[in-house]
Amino acid sequence: MGRPSPCANAPGVGASYNSIVKSESSPKDAKPTSPSAATQRYVCVHGHFYQPPRENPWLETVEVEDSAAPYHDWNERISAECYAPNSASRITNRKGEIVRIINNYARMSFNFGPTLLKWMADNTPRTYRTILDADRASAQRYGGHGSAIAQAYNHIILPLASRRDAITQIRWGIADFEHRFGRRPEGMWLAETAVNRSVLEMMAAEGIKFTILAPHQCARVRQFATDNWLPTPNAAVDTTRPYLVHLDQGRSIAVFFYDGPASRAIAFEGLLNSGEAFGSRLLDGFHAPTPNSPDRVQLSHVATDGESYGHHHKYGEMALSYAMHWIESNGHATLTNYGDFLEKFPPEWEAEVVENTSWSCVPAVARAPARGARLPARRHRAAGRSARCTAAARPVECARRLYPHCPRPLAGVGRPLLRTTRQAAHHFRRAHHSAGTARAGTPRPAHVHELRLVLR
Repeated sequence: MGRPSPCANAPGVGASYNSIVKSESSPKDAKPTSPSAATQRYVCVHGHFYQPPRENPWLETVEVEDSAAPYHDWNERISAECYAPNSASRITNRKGEIVRIINNYARMSFNFGPTLLKWMADNTPRTYRTILDADRASAQRYGGHGSAIAQAYNHIILPLASRRDAITQIRWGIADFEHRFGRRPEGMWLAETAVNRSVLEMMAAEGIKFTILAPHQCARVRQFATDNWLPTPNAAVDTTRPYLVHLDQGRSIAVFFYDGPASRAIAFEGLLNSGEAFGSRLLDGFHAPTPNSPDRVQLSHVATDGESYGHHHKYGEMALSYAMHWIESNGHATLTNYGDFLEKFPPEWEAEVVENTSWSCVPAVARAPARGARLPARRHRAAGRSARCTAAARPVECARRLYPHCPRPLAGVGRPLLRTTRQAAHHFRRAHHSAGTARAGTPRPAHVHELRLVLR
């Protein structure tokens, strides 16, 4: 198979190729469900694909990252383990024979961080093209609605940003999406699903139709044309339907609250060890028919980091492709994406979100300053430059911090030569080593990474 295994401490690692194959029957073995079931039940799997910018701000390229061995860096490793395999995922039978190869991106819903797509366009152009092609193929498959959605440009926590920075992030994310996919995005993924009403208003003002949130981020819901608000504590919201959030100036935006327990099972509980178990879990997201709504249309959907499918979980992309094929080929449900479902079945319920929450980092988001308050100077600027870019301009100070026992920099070394952390650390290390015999008990770093790793 030739696939390298992911990190030893990655969540859910342990499923082998043979265990996945042996736990699954051929797609033709399962008995199909009644035809009416698939017409009322829809399934959508969303993957959030993102990597932080790893480029050296001076060189504008990703340097060698030893921890990603045998690959050059983590972008290259994760691409080989996840991004590329999902573009050509294998479906096998019990004998391990390949019976079908599927581009998962064409059937699932997904978003890629703009900075990651830029790296892929330069370094893995074939995988990059398969992602763009998958969006076009999904538009043909799902009634003109492509499966790709946009993302705020720099993956910042928008409720913590100033209004100007948040609008810039949204507009840049839309502009980058249009440049790459050749169309306007219908939806937008929020970093960490961090949200408040102000962020939703800014997204709606830019033409975004929907977003995806965690179930505990829903405060209360009510059916249209009623005044009876129903609180949804402890993620009690019905995730099988879309909701509409009414905003100021007559605007509104649709919100999909994903299935929380199923999403956690994908990320942390080894659900991807079996494609059929994964598909069955997605079907468990549907509610049994009730006398009041025997034929209500339902959507079972999950949202996780896309790297779960192949990087965090070895062969996870195969479990995903098998689950989608198993569900569809046996008539258990109909695959869809959010844009397609929203057009066919507009929201009939209204919702309000819990202010300043996210899918994981509630304490951090809760520190959002009041409207009009002064933000820290370290916030992300409109240009998206992080704090490490500013720090990288001080390599001498950083190297001195790494080697506090070094008496002084090497004589004759001018500041133009010490323009990068690696150069500065090299000279300070030499000076520190020369003084090592006199300081026998002084600890010395065994290896020096570049500045951005030190300052994390």
